[in-house]
Amino acid sequence: MAKTYEEVLQQIEALKNEAAQLRKNETAAAIAEAKQIIEKYQLTAEDLGLVKKGRKAKTSAAKVVKYRSDTNPDDTYGGKGPLPGWLKQKIADGRKKEDFEAK
Repeated sequence: MAKTYEEVLQQIEALKNEAAQLRKNETAAAIAEAKQIIEKYQLTAEDLGLVKKGRKAKTSAAKVVKYRSDTNPDDTYGGKGPLPGWLKQKIADGRKKEDFEAK
């Protein structure tokens, strides 16, 4: 008996799902193998060509805090980029940005 259009679509969907699962498994195996090789040979990001020669990989520098919320000390702002929501709200409530300068 000939297949219907709907049956073919279901087969396509099943194959897509199978392909996605196979890719996920193969990717996980490849990552594990790569990690073993990197560890074995003590390779760096520079060795792998992930950063340009002579440049050090960025390290996370200490976060500079210029402004801190008076109600939640975890709410901070370094002064660069867009204002965070907590500071926008304080300014909208009539406060000044300078009121929150970190000491």
